[in-house]
Amino acid sequence: MLETPSHSPARVCPKPLIRRANLSFLLMLIIASAHAQCPPPSPPGEITIDNVHNGDFGYYNGSVGPYWNYLNVWDPPINGSSYSTTIRNCPSTYPKGTVISWSFPDYLNGTSNVYGYPDMVFGILGGGYPPTPANIPTPIQLDSLPSDFSLTYNITLNANCDYQDVLIDTWPTTVPNPRNPSTNDTRTNEIGFMAHVPSYTLRYLLSLPNHIDYSVDGFNAYIVTVPYRPPFTVMIPVTTRGGTTPVDMTSGTYTIPFGALLSFLTTQGILNPKNYITGYQFGFEIGRGTGSVTINKLQVALEIVCVNIGAIYSFHRHDLVDRILNILM
Repeated sequence: MLETPSHSPARVCPKPLIRRANLSFLLMLIIASAHAQCPPPSPPGEITIDNVHNGDFGYYNGSVGPYWNYLNVWDPPINGSSYSTTIRNCPSTYPKGTVISWSFPDYLNGTSNVYGYPDMVFGILGGGYPPTPANIPTPIQLDSLPSDFSLTYNITLNANCDYQDVLIDTWPTTVPNPRNPSTNDTRTNEIGFMAHVPSYTLRYLLSLPNHIDYSVDGFNAYIVTVPYRPPFTVMIPVTTRGGTTPVDMTSGTYTIPFGALLSFLTTQGILNPKNYITGYQFGFEIGRGTGSVTINKLQVALEIVCVNIGAIYSFHRHDLVDRILNILM
């Protein structure tokens, strides 16, 4: 514990100056703590990864985090057709300004309807797959999930909207520090939110039995579980309670109330309240064709994340340093 140095009564400062000094000291502690948790700012200039030079599973910033991205071409064409996936990164504004582009055959993949899932990752990938970044969010147990836990994003999508989905994905685990599922699988579920669903995926999901309707504060969702291992529960935003018409959430800024949605899945017995959330993926399951997307904003609420405020780094609550600076001024 740090102790305040003692001083002579003759040199005691007036109360306003003491208050200012204490706040300055608090600010220094915040800065020091944030520096201990956050990497230094990246140098300017674009950094590009692609499947030709980095492989189908190449990644950027994966050893640092908490945000990183992943080419993730997990089911490429097998008939010799050409394909490409590229991610351009702007370190000075990352993850803002990231551009993901792709080119695949103009027909659906016959084995999975998905060629790849190029994505932005926050924290741990897929319930434990490597790499594990040095900076990751604190794992959250589902029964301790804050009600305002959410994800806010804004993207510019340039593609045929019926050629890919927009999927936000998380994999709850039984432990807060999951290992590689290839050797020790602690994943219990895959939970996906489809901010955009193409027609071929929608037809399949609507054909599955035993869906659940969700409607709170005007936010409606059609929820159904795909019988995978582990089970894949998909949440589709819809226009009305009990409806099946999807809401396209690809134009504008959107906030997904994951705290409320995951808590609801817990009450339905789909999720175990003692399991953990250790990361999220925000990406695009490519079914066919070409396209690109620009990440204009991507932010997980209540995250422990590095935020550049001039020469100051804050963490957890983004407005913390601003509030203290306002007091000091």
